[in-house]
Amino acid sequence: MEKIDIREIKRNIGAHMTVEREMPLQTEGIELGEPVRMRLKLTNAGSRILVEGSLRSRAQIVCNRCLEGFEQLVFREVLEGIRLLCLAGLQRGYLSPTQLYHQSGFDYKAATD
Repeated sequence: MEKIDIREIKRNIGAHMTVEREMPLQTEGIELGEPVRMRLKLTNAGSRILVEGSLRSRAQIVCNRCLEGFEQLVFREVLEGIRLLCLAGLQRGYLSPTQLYHQSGFDYKAATD
C-alpha cells in the first residue's frame, strides 16, 4: 500500500503539504465501485498533524426492498488531528492512507446520514 511521506512537515511547526490521490481501499460490507479519491491538506500543528479535506468514492449498493443494484456517492469531509506521538512508531515518517480512512470514519452509513 502506498503511504504519504510526512517527514518534511514533521520537522517544522506550521509546515504543510497537499495530497491528492486515488487509492483502492478494502471496506467491510461495502463494495466500492472506484478507488477512494483523497484531497487533503496536512499541517504540522505542534503536537499533532492536522488533516483537512475530503474522501470520495462510489459504493455499489443493493436495495433491501426491490433487490436492484445501484450506485451511491460516498463522501466525507475530514478534519482530524493525529498526535505526533501516535505517528512516532511509523516507519521513517510515513502515514498510511488506511490510517486516515479509519481515523475519518469514512463509511457508507456516516456518508449518507
